[in-house]
Amino acid sequence: MHTLSNRIFSTLHGILRTLLYFLPGSRTDWRPGMLEEGWVIANHKLVSFHAAFLSSLLSIPYVVGHRTDVLNFMFNPMEKEVIFSAIIWYLGWHVNIAIHELGHWIAAVKTNNLRPELLEQARKNLNFGGYLKGLLLIPWGKFRGIKKEAGNYFPDVKAQNLAVSAAGPSISGKLSLATLPLGIVLIALGRTSVLGDPTVSGVTLSNAVVIVGRLLGTIGVVALLDRLLADHRALKLYKVRLAGAAAKAAEARRAPAEADGILCQ
Repeated sequence: MHTLSNRIFSTLHGILRTLLYFLPGSRTDWRPGMLEEGWVIANHKLVSFHAAFLSSLLSIPYVVGHRTDVLNFMFNPMEKEVIFSAIIWYLGWHVNIAIHELGHWIAAVKTNNLRPELLEQARKNLNFGGYLKGLLLIPWGKFRGIKKEAGNYFPDVKAQNLAVSAAGPSISGKLSLATLPLGIVLIALGRTSVLGDPTVSGVTLSNAVVIVGRLLGTIGVVALLDRLLADHRALKLYKVRLAGAAAKAAEARRAPAEADGILCQ
């Protein structure tokens, strides 16, 4: 499963890089990792906004009138769909920032790379309660061990190492695999109306399922871009390092057996 997910992400990354290369006005010097240099394609707020509000088209009734009715449905502040879209936008941004930076923080703690004055308490927070606290507080810059400066987030480490850099995109990839496919399934279920149309506070069950699907899909799309663009080179190099270490370990395990074989001869 792990190998399959790596192949999926590698294929998607190659497709995305090709598409971006041929876009008008694209930067010819683009490379993975330009997110932290300000390249806006994977900006959490921007992508979350687009995914949240464009996906509101999936909640629109099958029969609509004039095209202005569609715009009114999507952006009229008096419409409840706008409120749902705004909530999805915020949660898409919040969850992805928190999960991505938690990945960096956990790796920094486990490799003893967090700043010494933070490390002891951080080790005690390597549990469900600590992760929940990080999920709630990281986007607001209130979690010790993750710094927020000028809208950027990074672990408060002694020195950035490959394991810490790779942990963010790695956990974002897992988040995208957990949310994006499920979101697509829920949207499909809601749109086919197989759930019937009982109404709760003016919202049909099928539309509620679509809204949940839109939320998971938005989280998944942003997480996918994080996996493909944010710190991608660090993740690739880290995998190469792990593969090299595994090969050396296997060679070390084979050496005694081969030596015994020679002696027996």
